[in-house]
Amino acid sequence: MKKFLLTGAMLLALSYGVKAQEYSFEESEGYTVDLLSGQNDWGVSAAAPANSVLVSDEEASEGTNSLKLAPQNGSDHTSTGAFSPLFEVAGDVFSYSFDFYTPEIAEEGSDYYFSPQSPSQQLLTSRVLISYTGAVVVLDYEDPTDTNSLAYIETDATVEGGVWAHFTVVQDNTEGSVAYYLNDELFYTGAAFGATNIEQVVIMHDNYEGSAYFDNIYVTTGDLANTATNTAVTLSVYPNPATYVVSVSNAGLINSVKVTDLNGRTVKALAFDGVDSASVNVADLSSGVYMITVASDKGASTTKIVKN
Repeated sequence: MKKFLLTGAMLLALSYGVKAQEYSFEESEGYTVDLLSGQNDWGVSAAAPANSVLVSDEEASEGTNSLKLAPQNGSDHTSTGAFSPLFEVAGDVFSYSFDFYTPEIAEEGSDYYFSPQSPSQQLLTSRVLISYTGAVVVLDYEDPTDTNSLAYIETDATVEGGVWAHFTVVQDNTEGSVAYYLNDELFYTGAAFGATNIEQVVIMHDNYEGSAYFDNIYVTTGDLANTATNTAVTLSVYPNPATYVVSVSNAGLINSVKVTDLNGRTVKALAFDGVDSASVNVADLSSGVYMITVASDKGASTTKIVKN
């Protein structure tokens, strides 16, 4: 079987069994606008000049910061970029999502690679390639019956310059499938060809012209695509980020609100008697990222909140 092996991983301690991992590069998460290397145990590839991988406040899909890949525009077009710390998200079904932005699509632009991987299995989990043309390319088998036919497959999906794009990928290990969504619309379904978990996120480019920004990277167990769709339709949370109180409302009458940290631990649980909206005091929570789940007579919706 032909295998796309993982990109060289940073040698860091692996945090086992987390249910979710979030990277939004905000000050509340301990990041500063500067070189990314060394911040919160992120690293850069040996071939990458340190000033080509940055925490930037130039663009952000939410909040103020994002990860920026900047070109050095030399003759060496070796793929370079950033490695997240090690963690582990696994399960029969797991998902990841990220937001992508490039100021313009140009012939001299770079290709950008988003690659979850598993160092312990020495395999990629999957890969999304955003071409300099704006085309979205994925790894999959050219021939579903031939495990030696793994290759880059160009899809019908495209991104535009100057517009944030939201990607979600759902891997079902029981079905052996990977579903790819752009802005909550399914654009491709392929095979689960690689690792059966995610232990690291790698973000690379091939050092041609242009820059790109990545934000709101989220890895979790379960079907994030369905959660994202339900959230977009039904749930309103404000202000976000919040310092003292979060107000929530959705299409139904609220029965309960639960706040969990990124390890899945419940830090607040409130019961209500079918109210139109509710307030949650978050002043006592530590700064960081949490998930808030609102249950109503119309069902449950989940979204992310940031506590300042």
